[in-house]
Amino acid sequence: MVHYFLEGGGFMWPILITLLFGLGFAIERFYSLMMSAVDSKSFFDEIIQAIDDNGTPAAVKVCEETDGPVSSIFYAGLSRIHRGLGDVEKAIQNAGAIEMAFFRKKHDLA
Repeated sequence: MVHYFLEGGGFMWPILITLLFGLGFAIERFYSLMMSAVDSKSFFDEIIQAIDDNGTPAAVKVCEETDGPVSSIFYAGLSRIHRGLGDVEKAIQNAGAIEMAFFRKKHDLA
């Protein structure tokens, strides 16, 4: 393989650099996507358990300790629960829109 690369001449170096850049970009995107994922089922179970055992403050703490967009959206709603249902809905909608914008920007979706 090295033999073919060397026989290809000087134009092979830009191809190799482009290949390495593309692989790095693909790996970064895969890693980013995996880090933004949350096991929703276990997260929901943990939130329900926290609310049942210790109330809303415990659920807010679970959201603070969990990374990802789902926990951020839950946090926005739970942290405003004392203000009423209307404010909770607005907070969840705003947090969802912000998380979707970050996701689209990060993953170049239109």
